[in-house]
Amino acid sequence: MRSSKNDYLATLTAALLFETQEGVGALLIASGLWGYAAGLILIAFRGTDRRLRARDRFVLAVMIFSFLPLLGAVPIAMIVESANLADAYFEAVSDMT
Repeated sequence: MRSSKNDYLATLTAALLFETQEGVGALLIASGLWGYAAGLILIAFRGTDRRLRARDRFVLAVMIFSFLPLLGAVPIAMIVESANLADAYFEAVSDMT
């Protein structure tokens, strides 16, 4: 039996409403942030030439390695009570590398 995306979302929503798992809210927020970021990237590159110059590739790499851990740091900071945003960012960077 195959599970669908709706089954996954229904399970997460039920866990959030009934508070059966710690950190489900942070997971939903992180999923929403990832979806929002992906949508912005798709909108930004819509209808443009897909070839990147060397400078553009460098800027893209710096942006990815700077902002991707920030998106990963949000759920860490929300779940771990003793971690501030700087600690969560450090952990997200170390997880990414």
